[in-house]
Amino acid sequence: MPGEIHIWTRLQMLRTKAANRYKIEEEKCHIGHLLLEGLLHSPSHITQIDAVTDEKETNKSVATRSAQLASAMHNFGLKVGDCVVIMGYNDLNLVVPFYACNYNGYPLCAVDPSADVREIVSLFSCIRPKLVFCPKFKEEDIKEALRKNDLQERIVCFDDKNNNLETFVQTHKGTEVGFKEKFSGEIKTCMAMATIQWLSSLFYFVSGPLRHYTRVQSSAPLTPQLLVALINKYKPNSTAWTPHLLNQFLKASENVCDLSSFKYIAIGGSAIEKPLLDKFQQRCGAYLYLVYGMTELLAPVFDFVDETPFGSTGLPMKKFQYKIVGDEGKIVDKPFETGELWIKGDGFFKGYYNNPEETKRILTDDGWVMTGDIFYKDEKDFYYFVERKRLLIKYTGLWVLTVYTYFK
Repeated sequence: MPGEIHIWTRLQMLRTKAANRYKIEEEKCHIGHLLLEGLLHSPSHITQIDAVTDEKETNKSVATRSAQLASAMHNFGLKVGDCVVIMGYNDLNLVVPFYACNYNGYPLCAVDPSADVREIVSLFSCIRPKLVFCPKFKEEDIKEALRKNDLQERIVCFDDKNNNLETFVQTHKGTEVGFKEKFSGEIKTCMAMATIQWLSSLFYFVSGPLRHYTRVQSSAPLTPQLLVALINKYKPNSTAWTPHLLNQFLKASENVCDLSSFKYIAIGGSAIEKPLLDKFQQRCGAYLYLVYGMTELLAPVFDFVDETPFGSTGLPMKKFQYKIVGDEGKIVDKPFETGELWIKGDGFFKGYYNNPEETKRILTDDGWVMTGDIFYKDEKDFYYFVERKRLLIKYTGLWVLTVYTYFK
């Protein structure tokens, strides 16, 4: 496979191959078809590496395990639209039910493994899952959440040999699948730091088979020290940072970590201060993409061009509609006047699962997503994030941040 393939060319190739394999029209190919076809296209390519154990897994192995699990989940009785929960750190098993759900059309809810019982009980009252995948240490919390919601659903524990993925596949007769080896191509690596419930990590789980690169991840909670070891050993080319984690990492890694392997880095989750950005750019020559996004938007929504001023999220994209809405619902047209950012586009979320009340708080009847973020734009149409609306109060006509604490 050539080292460089334009993403749209590759996606079209995968869609055509999937349509031929499953004898369906190309327009009916969904993300599950593309993920599986991406894995099958180069079976011997390394899909994922656990930096804690140095275990590696190929596309062929992931395709086989996820296809078998998808078959077992169908035999278990799941139907299209039944919700499945996945919880855990980024070990090599986590992606298997994730891909299986995409193959079969099961809505997937990824949950932070640090979530407490009260949070899980509240979540389950809305989504009412039919099947839960989790680590053994969360099993009792899951059982309590199911019991308090009068649910009697199946739990599968990744690290319980008597109740793991393999046991579930055997019990429910997951179909044996065999795939042939092919040329593996050039290995490029990305580093997935967040767990799967975060969009930054979800992006790497989805795009790995589509873009043909290896995902390096950690089955243990990340620390700056572990990150140093991971980067020095596996030399990833791409990752996504939050400013908070980046600041911790730079303090812990000075003179002990080689960042030269990075070519592309996305920074998001909150605004980044200029001194931190300058410090990082002194250490690393990668292209930095300062991302504004939110889970409900599913993708970056601004074009971060080379001319983007510091502090700006970039220019609006032609495929989306934007407006800044001020007090009493009035649209703000003048530069440097603040208001809540509203965005409209075909690719955004359609609502919270089984939660119409919360959906109405963020999604208008005519499709505008009310981001809850205060923005302004300059005279050149560059947009600037100010702060989350719920963290601000309006005082003497100005938005004021309430969470700062000053120490003498």
